[in-house]
Amino acid sequence: MAGTLLLGGCSASARLIGSPPAVPPLPKGFELAFNQRAETSYRSPISGQDRPGDDLEALLLETIRSARRDLLIAVQELSLPEVARALVAKQREGVHVKVVLENTYSTPWSEEHAIDLNPHQRLRQQQLSALADSNHDGLLSAQEREAGDAVLILRRGACP
Repeated sequence: MAGTLLLGGCSASARLIGSPPAVPPLPKGFELAFNQRAETSYRSPISGQDRPGDDLEALLLETIRSARRDLLIAVQELSLPEVARALVAKQREGVHVKVVLENTYSTPWSEEHAIDLNPHQRLRQQQLSALADSNHDGLLSAQEREAGDAVLILRRGACP
């Protein structure tokens, strides 16, 4: 039975009766995760705030660390340094690692200059700088920039 939505007036609260449709089974080897989900939460590495959803970074790290032969990662953007370090470590273990990024996000953010960026890109750079600021002093040392830039980590680790 599909859920039924009951409304009692313009300002009334809604109530769902019944149960949502069953989630179809996934093919073998597939796992489903959501960056927005009310039933789970995780702490954002960028803001430090609890967010509703699955911890996609933890899921990626677990998957990368369990790889034995090949890893193919295709994402729009890779901004998590821990994921980049895990990929480089796997490559050094002899796992074939290939990373595909959208061209817009293929330059290390630490090599970009704020003056050359549009407002969205400047905000992204500020967020990634905050993530890289390991001692939370509001200033980035050269070491923090290098350790906090996922694309730079991949380049230096020689992941294609």
